[in-house]
Amino acid sequence: MKKITTLFVLFFLCQNLMAQNKHQLFVFEEVRNELKTENSLYITPELSLWKQNSDNKLIESKIDETMNYRLSKSQNRYILFKNLTTQEIYHNYHLISKTFYVKDSLSNMKWVLLDSTEVILGYKCQLAKTKFRGREYFASFTTEIDIQNGPWKFHGLPGMILKVISNDHYEDYRMECIEMKYHTENIENAYKDFINKNSFITWEQLKGEFVRLMDNTFKRMLSSDETTESGGTIKLKMRNKKEVISEAYQLQGIVKSTN
Repeated sequence: MKKITTLFVLFFLCQNLMAQNKHQLFVFEEVRNELKTENSLYITPELSLWKQNSDNKLIESKIDETMNYRLSKSQNRYILFKNLTTQEIYHNYHLISKTFYVKDSLSNMKWVLLDSTEVILGYKCQLAKTKFRGREYFASFTTEIDIQNGPWKFHGLPGMILKVISNDHYEDYRMECIEMKYHTENIENAYKDFINKNSFITWEQLKGEFVRLMDNTFKRMLSSDETTESGGTIKLKMRNKKEVISEAYQLQGIVKSTN
């Protein structure tokens, strides 16, 4: 009888550990040039939630006298759900002063495995690269964690992605895991609430909305009191997103003129 009881306890503990392994929380530090945020990735067998924990913070060591920042508190921090069963992504997207809700596909990234390796938080990771919506990304993933997922929209590698970098001509990005633990958050209810209370558009529709927003912004600025009768010129330095929505509008320097 003792043997049966012992086996039952061991079986229960193993099942509990396996369940915990599928309900893990990965905390990531995200750095975009001189800006830094912290994000959490909650994972369950069917869903994952990428959630922005903090507003943008300035990295003082990367600031020079030519930079002029005015950081505002975010009223609607970034949230992204991956539905691993339907292979769909649902998230909010902030453009200028508006927030959109976007439905996307989880199968957009095509990876190439590389020979390079590194160790992150004690886990041996292999390097892979992909080109995704105008940018090239390098990801470090580990097969020592029995989860196939990653920060933000990253997915599709045979292991857990613990680090992603991009240093192309648009902007530098780095997302790296700094902590791992278990969680007891009810991701299923949060997902259902997010889906039910918002209306979603496609990625293609979002690109059209971005161009319209930019055109309207320039029109308002060019029709202001600063514009002379001979026309005006506006030059903006934009901060890019992780996805290049429009080549014409997301270069580092943008000039719009009425002449």
